[in-house]
Amino acid sequence: MAEIKKFQEDCYVSNMDLFVRHRNYVQGIEQVVDLNHAALTRPYEEVFTAVHTKDPRQVTALEARVKAARIVNLPDPTRVLFGRNTTEVLNFAYWISGVEGHHAVTSTVENGSVLRLFIENRDHGNTDGEDGWSTFPDQCIAEGYTGFNSQSQKTVEVTVVDYLRDRNLDAIVDAVQEDTKLVLVSHVVRNDGQVTDIMDLARAVKAKNSDCYLVIDGAQALGNIDEVDFDKLEEAGVDFYAATPHKTMGSYPIGLLYMSERAAKKVDRLKVRSDLEQVIMPGMIDPVYGVTPNVDVAFSPARYLSLVTAVETLEDKGLLGDNDFSGKVEEQEQLKQYFLEQAAKRSWESVEVNDKQYSSAITAGRFSGVDNQNLVHALQNQNIFVSYTAETDSVRVSFDAMHNSTSDVDVFFDAVSEYQVAQERITSSENVVPLNFWKRNYQTVAAVAVAAMALVAVCPSSYEQVEVVDSVDSNSAYCDYADYAFRVQGDWEERCM
Repeated sequence: MAEIKKFQEDCYVSNMDLFVRHRNYVQGIEQVVDLNHAALTRPYEEVFTAVHTKDPRQVTALEARVKAARIVNLPDPTRVLFGRNTTEVLNFAYWISGVEGHHAVTSTVENGSVLRLFIENRDHGNTDGEDGWSTFPDQCIAEGYTGFNSQSQKTVEVTVVDYLRDRNLDAIVDAVQEDTKLVLVSHVVRNDGQVTDIMDLARAVKAKNSDCYLVIDGAQALGNIDEVDFDKLEEAGVDFYAATPHKTMGSYPIGLLYMSERAAKKVDRLKVRSDLEQVIMPGMIDPVYGVTPNVDVAFSPARYLSLVTAVETLEDKGLLGDNDFSGKVEEQEQLKQYFLEQAAKRSWESVEVNDKQYSSAITAGRFSGVDNQNLVHALQNQNIFVSYTAETDSVRVSFDAMHNSTSDVDVFFDAVSEYQVAQERITSSENVVPLNFWKRNYQTVAAVAVAAMALVAVCPSSYEQVEVVDSVDSNSAYCDYADYAFRVQGDWEERCM
């Protein structure tokens, strides 16, 4: 299996402190423009209020399962498994499918944490929040589980198809072998939002190998496309569908795994799993399956409350009816169209292909003439949250109908324009003196800025000749390190001192 890229190659969150305060609705913080929901959306205000004011025990696991089943038209709520994030529930599918010791197929589209579940046993719940690839647990919904840092190797042969580059579903089908037990494919490509035709894929995969289990990673799909109808998907050959409400529906972190009747008959394979192989908390699996939890800490009821409140909020706003998310999708499509109209007036090069279908919530592209990775860092330094994905060297912008408006798009493009002007001035300057700080040092940067202002006060002719400029080094998790440059556009010392 090819080496998984380093998390630091992408950029999702630069200022974690501000990001966490933004998620917690802290009053008086700087204004944030959040166009980064594909990474992790802010809980809806109704969800935040419910989790912080209500007794979470008011919502049972069964009630949460019923609500989760209805939004995908799954008739049997016992076929819903819960996890602390999507990777954890996909790991359930790994063990239920019986792929250990056999062959699996997946693609380069998958998140690093998903690719990693084919390599090692570990605490996929990201208990300590140190794993950049996995969603971290907000304290208000965390279980208080201590977790573990030990790991062990899995024994599975994996073919990773380069679907990110080629977008050829036939290549995935071609990779299926007689010994293939599991095929895992994303419904929506996280890099750019392209929608995969999973119905046709399911039929083709099962025509070649009817015994393998097909797993659909719907992390960017459910809530951002018109509907997911698991009844129809199961008929086509889908065995598992994973969803991520904390990216698409405004909940706190919770992973959902929907199972076919065929897959549900194999849940007893989890009975022999150790906690290192698969953490099983009370509440994750419906009691009907008789699977004994292997840890004592119960799945947090606050996660159930969060999910139920998020669904009911979307229903109350007219954005969701049963499994029909078209109301939410329509509003996001309008936002996305407005973004693309503004982008067309600038040097934006979209990565979208005309004859393909795309999610309402994601668009991606790059601005010509600038370093797009540095641009994302610069935007995040101005409290404008977007993502950078290294494989496509692109800026990913993602929308949510409950959080965003056209004014957010306007702020984004104003900041981009300012950055482009600044970059043109920097590239035309002959004198750039770098001040390298391996960790962002706001006091030092402030001192440089004060020195620049003092110079302007002493020598007004130096105005616009002295600036503090960001250029960011991406060699750290959450992109939390920066290089700062103090630029002097001319020999001010000779003229002013």
